[in-house]
Amino acid sequence: MSVLTAERSAPATPRLRRPPRALVLRAPGTNCDRETALALELAGARPERVHLDALLAGECSLADFALLVFPGGFSFGDHLGAGTLWAHTLDALREPLDRFVASGRPVLGICNGFQALLKLGLLQGGALGPNANGRFECRWVWLRRPETATTP
Repeated sequence: MSVLTAERSAPATPRLRRPPRALVLRAPGTNCDRETALALELAGARPERVHLDALLAGECSLADFALLVFPGGFSFGDHLGAGTLWAHTLDALREPLDRFVASGRPVLGICNGFQALLKLGLLQGGALGPNANGRFECRWVWLRRPETATTP
């Protein structure tokens, strides 16, 4: 079995003059922060995995990062619903999060992280609802970049 590491990455890894700092925000129960950080590193970023408590305590600042990622998992055990407690806790960071979003810097929510972003209200016009068939689905989704996209 072969394990992908940054040292064994494909040669197509972008070479940036100054790699952007990416904040991968961890919370109790999130569980894909390591592979998310590796993917960011392979894409040319400088990821930093930071626990939510460190951000709340002011040990680091959102303003120091070019990209913000909310990884997946089961934040806070999802006891009150997917992403609910994470969103509630993030509300204490509402002003810096709003400034980050308003600055146009990218924010990525993966799985449970996306649910928390939506419940926090950082993603306008969206809502969570049941699947059409009413049960869990796991399948590949193919996306296409629109011709009008401004990023490569």
